[in-house]
Amino acid sequence: MIRLSGGAGAALVCVVLFAAPAARADTRVVLFIVDSVSAELLYGMLDSGDLPNLAAAVDRSGARVDEAIAPFPTISFYAHTCILTGCWADRHGITAIRWYDRSSNRNRSYAGVGAELIDDDIDPSVKTIFEHLEDLNTVSIGSVVHRGADEYVPPWLPPDGLRMKALQRRFQKKNPPDVSVVVLTGLDWPAHRYGPKSEWVRIGLRKLDQDMGRFFKLLKKRGLDKNTYIFFTADHGHAPVRGRIDLYSLFTSLGFDLLDKFLYTARTEGWTDYDAVMWMAGVGYAFLYLPHRTDTEMSWSRRPDESELLSYPTAGGRRVNLIDELTRRPQIAFIVIRDPLSGKVSAFSNAGRLEVEHDLGEYPDAAVQIPRLMAAPRAPDILIVPRDGYETAWSWHRGRHGGYTRQEMIVPLLAIGPNIVRRRIPRARTIDLLPSILNLLGRYHRPDDFDGTPIELFSSAPSR
Repeated sequence: MIRLSGGAGAALVCVVLFAAPAARADTRVVLFIVDSVSAELLYGMLDSGDLPNLAAAVDRSGARVDEAIAPFPTISFYAHTCILTGCWADRHGITAIRWYDRSSNRNRSYAGVGAELIDDDIDPSVKTIFEHLEDLNTVSIGSVVHRGADEYVPPWLPPDGLRMKALQRRFQKKNPPDVSVVVLTGLDWPAHRYGPKSEWVRIGLRKLDQDMGRFFKLLKKRGLDKNTYIFFTADHGHAPVRGRIDLYSLFTSLGFDLLDKFLYTARTEGWTDYDAVMWMAGVGYAFLYLPHRTDTEMSWSRRPDESELLSYPTAGGRRVNLIDELTRRPQIAFIVIRDPLSGKVSAFSNAGRLEVEHDLGEYPDAAVQIPRLMAAPRAPDILIVPRDGYETAWSWHRGRHGGYTRQEMIVPLLAIGPNIVRRRIPRARTIDLLPSILNLLGRYHRPDDFDGTPIELFSSAPSR
């Protein structure tokens, strides 16, 4: 047994490792990553009979993870990178959908056409699922992370129904792909617009279940159900919104000339007269980047330390205690900083200094994930986490993601296929999916290449 524990109060993830049955030469794997679905919603609909095709498939030969922990921040492109590399941000280098790189003085946004740059930004020493399986026939449908895939269907094919038809067409061919990754994004907008448990989201899930039913029928018709394994998960969940704090207005009122997403298109990377960068999405979190600054000079080549953040100079000679300015706002749950010399990670709330390993137990996997996120070179100088239900910018949303609630962090994870033991697995992480798939295919040889570990799918021995 391998025990992964991030300290007192952190989510405990335990998986029992046994060798998977020897993979047949024609074994196939399909990984579905659905956008913005919490485990609470999907499992509730499964148990009520509202998703009959998925429910029947799991009942025949499937395992269900009760608490599958998503990567934080709960943002799609970051989560996709973690899932498809099996690693955290300090290894693969992607920290969110938008980030600032201090070493190159470059800002990046994967929103829109910028998404095509993500493969180049992933650390070349970290392999994607497609690169691990370069000798197999692989296809990426709708996933911006596709480095090494033999075939790539860009995410600009918008409706999920068309993406499912693209998968169906490939499984109607004489030789279907060995490994397919399918990203389905159609539920994110209605979850934001109408709320994460709204009828519009439920309608979308019912349509997806119908598409899954058609795919299961095709597999059975062609006899492929005997050698095809289906993994079904979400990149992150979704939570209701009840209020917001306008961080842009806050920082401008403190005297900062702020670059954020609303101004990004007007201020190119070559126009660098801003003195702070704030990136967010979702919008349940915010990344704040600051230069080392004194009363007479400013340099982006160095991070500010805690003493500077306690008395940070802004334009006009004003000094601001940024830690106090943020934590005294009732909408902020906590903030996190990392000392640039020692690497020590510290958290703060309105109660004062917090120990990440001991005081953030209500946030799933915080003791593991926050230090790994903050250790990434593109990590923010201040990570801002709002309270449950609050957003970090004005929006029209009734639902949010990006944050650290259980509804955002705990996602569904189903494994369906021949010889999989019908069982409930208490906990796992979605970064365990890649090692699990490699283990299934007989390719999991170097555990040090991953931060995730294989989930036991073929034994009735309990995970604990």
